[in-house]
Amino acid sequence: MNWISACLLIFMTTVTGSITFSLWKCGTRLLEKRGRLRGIRMGLTAVLLSFLVPFLFVYKAFQLRLFLDGNSGPLFWNTPVLMIAGRLLFFAWAAGALWQMLQRYRKRRLLRALLCKGRRAGGEIQKTADRICQSLCIRRKIFVYMSEEGAGPWITGIRAGRIFLPEKNYGKEELEIILEHELRHYKQGDLILKKLCGLIAWIHWFNPFAEELCREVNKWGEFHCDLWLCNGETHNWDRKQYFLTILEHVPEQMTSTFSGMGLGKTAEEIRERMEKVKYYDPKKEWSRAVLAIFSLCFVLTSSVASLVAGEAAEILYEAAYEATEVVEYEEVLAQPEVSGEDILTYHLTVPVKGKNQYGNFYAKKGSQVTVAIVSDQDGRSTRFDLEYPGGERKGILGSGSYSHTFVISESGTYRAYVKNENRRRMMLSE
Repeated sequence: MNWISACLLIFMTTVTGSITFSLWKCGTRLLEKRGRLRGIRMGLTAVLLSFLVPFLFVYKAFQLRLFLDGNSGPLFWNTPVLMIAGRLLFFAWAAGALWQMLQRYRKRRLLRALLCKGRRAGGEIQKTADRICQSLCIRRKIFVYMSEEGAGPWITGIRAGRIFLPEKNYGKEELEIILEHELRHYKQGDLILKKLCGLIAWIHWFNPFAEELCREVNKWGEFHCDLWLCNGETHNWDRKQYFLTILEHVPEQMTSTFSGMGLGKTAEEIRERMEKVKYYDPKKEWSRAVLAIFSLCFVLTSSVASLVAGEAAEILYEAAYEATEVVEYEEVLAQPEVSGEDILTYHLTVPVKGKNQYGNFYAKKGSQVTVAIVSDQDGRSTRFDLEYPGGERKGILGSGSYSHTFVISESGTYRAYVKNENRRRMMLSE
């Protein structure tokens, strides 16, 4: 994989994620108006995967045989200008990713400092947390820490979960509401989603949708906690008592220092959540079958939109490739004159006016590469290009069967291209 392929990998993945996220936002508005909220958070998982898994890149790579001999590009093909642009873009992305990594390291250090300054809660607080863990079927031990520097109650950690509480005296029901809210985040996998959001924010630091996605994961994670605690099957807290407790513990200034989940960031956000819980009617929800059909339509729509975007990207790249392609032509011999044991042979079919990449090989400076082309149609024109490591090309034009010897001017990996200049498909042996 070269610089261009690396840039296309990142670009195609961020395009796929952006398209899926935009469609999810449109679907969310529609579902919210109709009170059907069950499938919204599930759709967020699909959005996260679209930002992390390079579906479009893998599809185009296999379609164009990127990792095999016979790449029928021109997507992923090189020219000197495109190679320089790809290198600059990759270094720019790497610089931003490095800065994001340094910021993440600083946050981890702050978390460790907070752990050192905090103390484990004992007695009734830890016993309450253990009891709630048991009721939620959480097998791992979740320790509670008391801290004077915490920005409100919050939970962090996937394997070693920790809850941080501000140092103060808590009432029995007040403590139960706070701990149950935080442990519900752990139970429903919000901490895993937040970890994935951190990875997305690192890879796609240049994409504004990445930051907005993190906010949506927070928003819907908090709402589902509210819904479960106020309208859940095992425990129904009084809505007024629950939200008064949440509002009382909202920090005056909430920062995104850690990748955990809290009670909420602002009083305005919590009032919005309170309205959603107040008017939520489970009877308006779709059945599982309807929800599955809707989810399938969402995935198909996102896939089609991404494929269209991939085709558009391929067209734009082809235009850039043709605008920057420079080939230096050399004379060719009339008939092939090649013998020896170290011969690499390709039997290929080149489409009408088509161009295929065949073969990557390493050659040392000063060596020679002899190319012989045997066509099934005498008198028909073909073109052979040899791409040098720097992206520059040397080519030959011939008719029927012919051969030519290239002198290698620098050591490195070379690529061979064959183009059919006719209006009929040709069978070639190279």
